[in-house]
Amino acid sequence: MNFQVLDTLYESNSEELIEYFEDKINHKDNEVPLNKKLKELIGEIPVELKQELFNPSGGGVSNPINKFSKKITDTRNYYTHGTDISNYKAVIGNWEELYLTYIKMRCLTDILILKKLKVDKKIIINSIENKRGPYQRLFEHNNYLSIE
Repeated sequence: MNFQVLDTLYESNSEELIEYFEDKINHKDNEVPLNKKLKELIGEIPVELKQELFNPSGGGVSNPINKFSKKITDTRNYYTHGTDISNYKAVIGNWEELYLTYIKMRCLTDILILKKLKVDKKIIINSIENKRGPYQRLFEHNNYLSIE
């Protein structure tokens, strides 16, 4: 069936339609959405770092993680596919927040790499929380990392 549709489209010589339907036909249905991937990856980091990075004032971390994942997803979607910023409610709108989000994502990547390398959890926590390390701003200026 799919190939018949493509054959008909190729005969039409409409490159726009051909590209549109090729993309739809070739889309992998088993791809996990970015928002879900982020939540799963964040779920793998040590609880102590999760609390520090997403809710330093205490309380649960699931809502701040959901908001952070939504911000990353909306920002990526806007800068990749968007034309109207109002369609992306959680997009990161200023450069300082975008930069700090980049640092937080880099920190998460480092944590996950260290974990994959089977580095002891205490060593990971100590290296990430190092006040003279690359992520000091994440732990000293959490008021700038508001995800409300």
